[in-house]
Amino acid sequence: MSGLQKDEVEKKLVFYEVGKEYHKGIVSFLESYFKGDAAIKVEDLDAAFTGVQVASRDDFNKIINQGWTGDWDLNPANITTKRVQVASMNNAGLHPRGYYLNADIVKIEAIQNGSNTRYRLFIANPVIVNTGNRNVKFITQPVRYI
Repeated sequence: MSGLQKDEVEKKLVFYEVGKEYHKGIVSFLESYFKGDAAIKVEDLDAAFTGVQVASRDDFNKIINQGWTGDWDLNPANITTKRVQVASMNNAGLHPRGYYLNADIVKIEAIQNGSNTRYRLFIANPVIVNTGNRNVKFITQPVRYI
């Protein structure tokens, strides 16, 4: 929140006769709130992660229960560390935007789709993480090697 916005908030608090002792707490809350809505690049979700990163609208509970995610247009040879990070692209549900799932890749299976080959990633040891930020910015390609 900029200094100008802080001044506007302070003016509103005075106008609505909010006690001066509450101003700092309210302004602090609003600053944190606005920071939580700031855009974050998908590669900044988990700086220590290596493997393949995908963006999906699939429900995480479904992914975990079926034991796989995909079918992805990717090159298995480019996945140097057998890990996958699935970033949620959902607008609602238990795991909306801002959540991601990290898992080990235990098997990669080629799936023929007409003349195209896509790959299904079978997973183990899934962990769901909430970044606390729904404004995650993805590259235009839904698959990224890290």
